[in-house]
Amino acid sequence: MLLALAEVVQDIEVIEKIEGCSGRLSSEELENLERLILNKVMSYRAHDKWPPQISSITEVMNFDS
Repeated sequence: MLLALAEVVQDIEVIEKIEGCSGRLSSEELENLERLILNKVMSYRAHDKWPPQISSITEVMNFDS
């Protein structure tokens, strides 16, 4: 769930940390990552940018090649 939220708010640092540890994060590390993501989500909400604009997969994949 943290990875999904990190991807929505585009937090590259958290995404790389989660992917790099492959599920071997301690409870403390998970709590720290959760706090980082929730701070970013609350920032989005405070500026009326939540939920962020997310394009549908068909729209993203519909491009001229």
